[in-house]
Amino acid sequence: MKNNNLNLYERVYISLSRTVSNFECINEELKQETITEALKKSQVINEYVKYQGKLLPFHMFVFEVKKNLLSKNLER
Repeated sequence: MKNNNLNLYERVYISLSRTVSNFECINEELKQETITEALKKSQVINEYVKYQGKLLPFHMFVFEVKKNLLSKNLER
């Protein structure tokens, strides 16, 4: 399970780096915190991720993490 979470972490990180325009400008600790927090609240089921009671395709899970990351980045 740890290996799956690491793989999912890497997939989310890479997806965010491709979709967030100023990704490299966001604090690395904040990125790690946000992704890790989302992964703790999620469960992979087949090709979907159960997150906050919703069964989402991977790209929509990344979108939710992206919203959280950008929101937290604005707060800082």
